[in-house]
Amino acid sequence: METKGFSVGNQLKHGWHTMKKHSFFFVIFILVGYLVAFSPLILQAIFPEIGQTLFLVLTGVSYVLALLVYIGLVKSALHVSRGEKPTFADLFQNVGMWIPMVVATVLYALLLLIGPYIYFVLGWAFSAWLEAYPWLLYGMILLFIPSVVFAAMFALYPYFIVDKGSGPVEALKKSKEHTHGSKWDVYMLMTAVQFVNFIGVLILGVGLLYTLPMTVIAQVYMYKKLARVE
Repeated sequence: METKGFSVGNQLKHGWHTMKKHSFFFVIFILVGYLVAFSPLILQAIFPEIGQTLFLVLTGVSYVLALLVYIGLVKSALHVSRGEKPTFADLFQNVGMWIPMVVATVLYALLLLIGPYIYFVLGWAFSAWLEAYPWLLYGMILLFIPSVVFAAMFALYPYFIVDKGSGPVEALKKSKEHTHGSKWDVYMLMTAVQFVNFIGVLILGVGLLYTLPMTVIAQVYMYKKLARVE
């Protein structure tokens, strides 16, 4: 029987080598993302008289645009993983995916918050017991385990939305189906991705110009492996 497991190192290696072949494209793409994400702060620095209300509106607009840039980045990563040429048109053809991505992301976040929410509610409700029996706190820490499991279980939802046009609930269900038996590998890659991007931040943020596309491409290869798509 074919296994769906994968090597975290191999996925990162594939991501790096594929990104290098299209490094100029992805550096420009990430720079556009930087500009979009920090545009409210840039405008506020240039025009200090901008009021708080307008700043909040600009922040909301930048969030919408930043998410569209992320969707375009995933689509471009899918292109290069298939040997296709990425185009900047990917930035402007994803408006219809914005709402499904937002809804799925909110649902994903709520699933991850279930364990911590129960932890803090129980901690507040039984604070007197915890003071008398502090060892109970260690048992309650186990409530965070479902968040780790859910993080890996539903990690593929962005790729089903971008690649297959799935709705938010459908994308989460497909991710659950295709990560079955591979959650540990998925979680380890997610952890490695965070570490690699943290290194990118340490290099004055410039490293993210390379680590962000590299890690997105690595996760696309993971998606293709687990979902068995070309």
